[in-house]
Amino acid sequence: MSIATRVGLYPVVSVAALLGMAVSGCSNLTTVNGKDSSAFLPSMRVAWDLSSSSSPSASLSQPHGGRAVELFVAHGSGDATQNLGAGQDPIRFGGVTFNTPLSIREQFDFSLVALSFRWRKFFNNFGFELLGGGGYGSLDATLDAGPQRGRENPGRLHAQGAFGVIGNLTPSTSLQARGTIGLSSRFSFGRSEAVVVQAIGKNAAVRAGWAWWNWNDDVNSGSDIHFKLSGPTLGLDLQF
Repeated sequence: MSIATRVGLYPVVSVAALLGMAVSGCSNLTTVNGKDSSAFLPSMRVAWDLSSSSSPSASLSQPHGGRAVELFVAHGSGDATQNLGAGQDPIRFGGVTFNTPLSIREQFDFSLVALSFRWRKFFNNFGFELLGGGGYGSLDATLDAGPQRGRENPGRLHAQGAFGVIGNLTPSTSLQARGTIGLSSRFSFGRSEAVVVQAIGKNAAVRAGWAWWNWNDDVNSGSDIHFKLSGPTLGLDLQF
């Protein structure tokens, strides 16, 4: 190979080497992992029927087949501690690098607002539902290690889908379970719940049970984020 060829390739090789170092530097970070199994996870659903298979005299708060538009709002807060051992890769979060060994307190809030098209089908007292739509999810998290403190609060538009099953025990009481997945180019989440639903009027019902919620986020030039919440849930359903 001639000297000219070597000189011509040098800038390309140098750029490739720098990019490799940058990618390697970003990958040698510890993931932020936080889990809170005693969180309170409230939520609210508001649905408007587009078509319905229920009889005109039936209460709208009783789950029924048909198509609807559903607005879903949910929130959750958690608190956890992550320990970094000696020799472990650091965490970079909110522009702050947390070097090992270290104990880090993590506080994190999830918020979600979504609008979906909902389809339900019933076979006697058993039914299932499919939902598809999109929304906006936000995370507000703080890592605290004494003199070091970092905060990230990314918000993301996302697409989401859900599947659920419903069992009507009485005209006013049902058992319900639903799992939801949300995706965007930078984050993903999964939320599921198993609840007892009790009608409290023609257009309203309350939900009580247990919920699980995980959140994965890819923050620019920082550690990946993986938070999990689980705990009791209480919700209000409005149906029109």
